[in-house]
Amino acid sequence: MRNVVILTGRLTVDPELRQTPAGKFVCSFNIAVQRDKSPEETDFIKVEAWNNTAQFCSKYIHKGQLVDILGTLRSSKWEDANKSVHNERTVLIKEISFAPTNNRKPQKSEQKSDFNNPFASHEMEDFTEVDTDDLPY
Repeated sequence: MRNVVILTGRLTVDPELRQTPAGKFVCSFNIAVQRDKSPEETDFIKVEAWNNTAQFCSKYIHKGQLVDILGTLRSSKWEDANKSVHNERTVLIKEISFAPTNNRKPQKSEQKSDFNNPFASHEMEDFTEVDTDDLPY
């Protein structure tokens, strides 16, 4: 049996980094994932990262960003002070990456006028044409 979850969604909040009493880092946040069959419907999924992945998330990702997540589904159950039982499902992140977006505006790059690009010339005067029949492979 396998427990594999693959999600692409946008963060609904900035990641929250905490440290356990044992010194381990944990980072929690929610992502909004559109449903395949009904794009106007969205699922909000709690995700959690630990240790180095947690530190990466808190440093490099932010609310509104589109991310790809590979993880596993975890269930937890607890009872509060009023004796109400709570069930929660969380995706434990194994890998996270920035998802490509189609609506990104291209960034303008400014080049200095004194920039000397050795590959800017289209002339190929230093090259000689080789007959591919003469190659040993």
